[in-house]
Amino acid sequence: MKNVLAEKAFSKIGKVFEINGRNVIVKVDSHLRKSNLFHNGNIYKNIGIGGLMKIEKDYIVIIGKVIKEYLKEIRVQDNIIEERFLELSVIGNIYQGKLKRGLAELPNLFNEVFILSEGDINKIYEVNDEHYINLGNSIFDDISIKVGINKLFASHIGIFGNTGSGKSNTLSYVLRSLNEKLPAVAYSKSKFILLDFNGEYTNGESIADNKYNINLSTRSVSEKLTIKEDWLDEEFWSILLQATEKTQKPFIKRTLDLVEHFKKDDKQEMMRHIKNALTKVMDAMISTPTFTKKEYDILLNLFNAIKSFFEVTDPYRYASLNRNYQLYSNGNSNSLFRKAFETDTSYVVHKNGNIYFNVKENREAEIHNFRSDLLKLDVPEQINYLNLFHLCMDLRIIYDLRDNLIIYENISPVLMRFYKRKKEIHKVFDFGKQDFIELHPNHLIYSISLKELNIDMKKMIPLLIVKKIYEEHKVKQTSSSLQTIHLVIDEAHNILSEDSNRESEQWKDYRLEVFEEAIKEGRKFGVFLIIASQRPSDISSTIVSQLHNLFIHRLVNELDLRAIARSVSFIDKLSFDSLPILSSGDAIFTGTATESPVLLKVPLLDKSLQPKSETIDLEKIWFDDI
Repeated sequence: MKNVLAEKAFSKIGKVFEINGRNVIVKVDSHLRKSNLFHNGNIYKNIGIGGLMKIEKDYIVIIGKVIKEYLKEIRVQDNIIEERFLELSVIGNIYQGKLKRGLAELPNLFNEVFILSEGDINKIYEVNDEHYINLGNSIFDDISIKVGINKLFASHIGIFGNTGSGKSNTLSYVLRSLNEKLPAVAYSKSKFILLDFNGEYTNGESIADNKYNINLSTRSVSEKLTIKEDWLDEEFWSILLQATEKTQKPFIKRTLDLVEHFKKDDKQEMMRHIKNALTKVMDAMISTPTFTKKEYDILLNLFNAIKSFFEVTDPYRYASLNRNYQLYSNGNSNSLFRKAFETDTSYVVHKNGNIYFNVKENREAEIHNFRSDLLKLDVPEQINYLNLFHLCMDLRIIYDLRDNLIIYENISPVLMRFYKRKKEIHKVFDFGKQDFIELHPNHLIYSISLKELNIDMKKMIPLLIVKKIYEEHKVKQTSSSLQTIHLVIDEAHNILSEDSNRESEQWKDYRLEVFEEAIKEGRKFGVFLIIASQRPSDISSTIVSQLHNLFIHRLVNELDLRAIARSVSFIDKLSFDSLPILSSGDAIFTGTATESPVLLKVPLLDKSLQPKSETIDLEKIWFDDI
C-alpha cells in the first residue's frame, strides 16, 4: 500500500484546472522539470507534447494526449507568478486493462493527473489478438507497436506520403510482415492482387519471396495476363473500348450475340456458317447501287478481319482477299471498280482496263471467286477469340447499317478504338478457361506491373481487373466458403483521380463508381482495398473517407493536407500538424485498428527486399568515375 501511494505521489503532475469539451487544461505542479523520471526501477517519461497522461476520476482512469504546453501569469495577492499549464485532448478511458477510445468519461475539476510509467504505456499499446504484426516503434514513447492481423487487414487501408517519405517501404513492409506470419493454408483462402503502376514491387524478393510477378507491356510481346473467356462480356469490351451507354454498348452486345451464335457450333460447322455469312455480306455490299465512302471503308476493314481470323500469312495466294477496290462517281451515286488482270477472263472488262461492279456479270464473277477463295482457306488450328470478335464486329456493323439500327458516326469511335487497341490487347491478354490466379494457385500475392503499358491501357486494365474480380468474388462468396480478395493499388491517384482531362465526364463517373462500389460494399463480401499514393488530394474523397486504417507519411502540399483533414476523422490536431515535418520512414498510424493515433518509425527493409523506388544518387552518377 505504501509503495502504491508513494508511486502515485511521485507520478502526480497536477490537477484539472479547466474543461472545455474533450480538451482539458491541467495546472502542472511546479517541481517537474526533467524529461525522464525514475522511481523504484520504473522509467517515467515526463511531460512532453504528444505524450499520454492519465486522469483519475474516482475509480475511472481517463487517458489524454498532450497537445499544448504553455506558461500563464497568475496574480497571487500582490505578486505575479508564472504557472505551467498543459492542454490535453481526451482520447478514451481504461476499460478492463485496455484503452477504449471515445468520450464515455470526461474528468471533473480538480481530478488529479499522472504521468504514465513505461509499463502503463505498454499496456495501452498491448495487443491481445492471437495473431498480429509489428509495425515498428512509437517515436514519443519508444514502445513496440503491434496490430492485430484481423483488425488491420479486414479493413480498407490507405498509405499516403510524398516522394521519399517511406510510403513504398511501408507498403512492402506491412505485406511482407503478413506474408511471413501466414500459414500455407491461407494461400487457398485469400489472394492479394497488387497493381504496380511504376514497376516498383514486381521484382525479386520485394514484398514476398514467393509472389507471382506479371510484367505487362504494350511496347513488345512479353508476359501476358491470362483471363477467363467468361470475362469477355459486354462490360469487358465496354470498359476496354470506352463505350457510351445508350448507343455503343448495345452495339457491343449485338456483336457478342453474333460471337455466341458462331461459337455454339463445332469448329467445322462454325467455319461453314462464317463463310456463308461472309459470302452473303460480300454479295450485298458490291451489289449496292449507291456505294458510299463509309461502306468502302467498312469493306476494307472486313477484308482485314477475314485475313486475321483465318491467319492468312500470304494474302496474294487468295486474290479476292487482296483486291484494290476503288470508287468512281456515276452521276448522283458512287460505284465500285478495280483494275482487271490477265486471269480475269470471266469478267466484262471496260476498254480502259477496269472492271465495274454495276455490271451484273462482274458481280457474279467476283462473288464466285470470293467464295472459292474462302473455301480454300485453312481452318485455324485454334480459334483466336480476339480475331473472332474482330470479324463479328465488322459483320455486325454491316448488318446494323442494312437494318437501319445505327448511325455509323455514333458507332465508328468504338470501331476505331478496337482497331487501334487490338494489337495492344493481343500483347497484354491471353484468354482461357482459367484466369492467372487459378493457373498459379500456390501464391498469396500476385504483382502486376503496369510500368510498360501506354497511358490508355494503364487506366483500362486496373479498372477491368477490379470490376471483374470483385463481381466474380461476390457471386462465389457464400457463408460455407469464405474467401477474401485484397486489391492493392500503388500510386492510386493514376486510376482514382477525380480530375482528368483525357476522358469524358460520363466515363470518369463510371470509372470512379466501380472503385467506390468496391470500397463501400466490398467489405461484406470479403473484398478489401489497400491504396497507396503520394497525392491523396487527387483521389476521390468518397474513397479516402471509406478507409478504415491509415499510414500517413510526410505530406507538405496544402491540397493534400486539406484532403486528409476533410476525409479522415480519427486524427488529432497534434498528429495532423506534424505531417509536413515527418522524417523519412516516420508515419502516423491511425484508424479502427488502434485506439489512438500513434507516430511510429516503420523499420527499413534490407536493400534486397526494398521496392525499386529509391531516388537516383546524382553524386554517384556524376563523380564516381572521376
